[in-house]
Amino acid sequence: TVMHSLVRAVVVSALAPALDLTVRPAAEDRVAAVLLASAAGWAKAYGSREGGSSVLAAARASQPEFAELLSLLSRMGPRQNTGGGAPPPIGRHPTAEPLLRQALDLRMKTGGEANIATAAARMALADCLAAQQDAAGAEQHYRAAHVAMVPLAAGAEKDAEKEMAVAAAAHGLGATLAAQQRSAEAEPLLKDALETRRRLLGPEHKDTGATLAALANCLGDLARYGEAEALFRADLEAATKAQGPMHPDTATAMSALAGCLQ
Repeated sequence: TVMHSLVRAVVVSALAPALDLTVRPAAEDRVAAVLLASAAGWAKAYGSREGGSSVLAAARASQPEFAELLSLLSRMGPRQNTGGGAPPPIGRHPTAEPLLRQALDLRMKTGGEANIATAAARMALADCLAAQQDAAGAEQHYRAAHVAMVPLAAGAEKDAEKEMAVAAAAHGLGATLAAQQRSAEAEPLLKDALETRRRLLGPEHKDTGATLAALANCLGDLARYGEAEALFRADLEAATKAQGPMHPDTATAMSALAGCLQ
């Protein structure tokens, strides 16, 4: 809600004076949807948040509306919350990191390494490190969580929760490797994560879509454009089926496919 209001403010200042009053609201909402769809696309493609700063910098330079939007966001109080409940994350990753390390240490002492709660604590720390551009640290913890969980999920009795933990670790590790231009290493991890998420969550789930987009981008980096195109088309089909043809997620998937074809 806050983000949409800010986008509307940008649109009003940039476009409204030139629009007829009868069509202004629809035009404002349409541009707002496009801008928000672009931002959602970045979040989906950069699951580990590696490289996010450079993407936003490029957007600021190339699109005046985003430059103004980011300026508005930078002036907001960090704890503004209109939805009730817990406040949203405010980006204090260096402050969070020691707490996450303590939580991981406690999980290790009480449950050991081969434990789903320990893996979750590791991945939370890895997410925090990735957000601070510490790719090596993030890789270390994603990999440790993945190594610990794979044997647990490979037992005779299938456990969906453990399989999902393996998929989450594989996605995080794969996205981190891809962000380091190590796409050949990332590919099998992302493929494994995609297979599990499709099977357990279905093709239209947001986590499945995130891994699908990460794998498609990975294949594009490997110059395997035909395979990447097929995945982007699958993502567009799933988004259209789940959200409808006019939803921002569908626009994001459409833009990603268009980018692959250019």
